[in-house]
Amino acid sequence: MKDLLSFFTIVPVRGASLEEAAREAPMLPLVGLVTGLPGAVVLLAADVISPGVTATLALGAVLLAAGMHHADGVLDVGDALMAHGTPDRRREVIADTRVGIGGLGALFLVYAPTVGALAALCAASPGRAALALFAGEVSARSAMLLTLAFGEPADARSSSVPFVKALSGPGRFVGITLALVVPLPFLLT
Repeated sequence: MKDLLSFFTIVPVRGASLEEAAREAPMLPLVGLVTGLPGAVVLLAADVISPGVTATLALGAVLLAAGMHHADGVLDVGDALMAHGTPDRRREVIADTRVGIGGLGALFLVYAPTVGALAALCAASPGRAALALFAGEVSARSAMLLTLAFGEPADARSSSVPFVKALSGPGRFVGITLALVVPLPFLLT
């Protein structure tokens, strides 16, 4: 799982490779436990810090633990949605390192409700808020795994190619099973 952690988090791992991370893909839902932990710990401080501040810091901790990959993707998609033209033009916008108003708008539309929901959960029960955050992180990685198992890369040069290939073999059943089972304890509490 160390290669998955290297690819999907900020955890420093020496000698990690994309190919090995792809072979470890069935374990992807467990990465959500690692990315969710810092945010869950912060949420438990809601008794001494206001729920709004706690929720903001918790979301920041999760985004940092995941290497800001989600935030980067939200910015890219927001900019691409605002771009006029062909699908190729939109892919160019995604590859552009500059951030446009579409990206900023998307960031707000995704993360403001997230902070609001976490703050409301914190006010009611910091423990439940922490469980909800774990559920979200594990479920997000499970959804990613299911997309890799059942989907196809949009581009032959995509970093998803080795993951899709790895999940077309014997790891497919294990991956799909874990993707469906690992989130359950967090969703059913």
